[in-house]
Amino acid sequence: MDDLDRASEHEMAQTQRLINRHQQSSKNTFITSAHNCTLCDEAIPAARRFAVPGCQLCVSCQSLSEQGI
Repeated sequence: MDDLDRASEHEMAQTQRLINRHQQSSKNTFITSAHNCTLCDEAIPAARRFAVPGCQLCVSCQSLSEQGI
């Protein structure tokens, strides 16, 4: 194994450590969903808030948003 191989392995190990650290910190982050849509103020059903953590839009507004309307 030459210096280039060792450097490459070191870089890959460092990258993997950073990825693992980011994934762990992401698991500990709790994102609160809105109870009412931030666009139309309609109530967001509990099932949607549970299924899509951090949602801020109702299904209708989300669909329009994704369509670019």
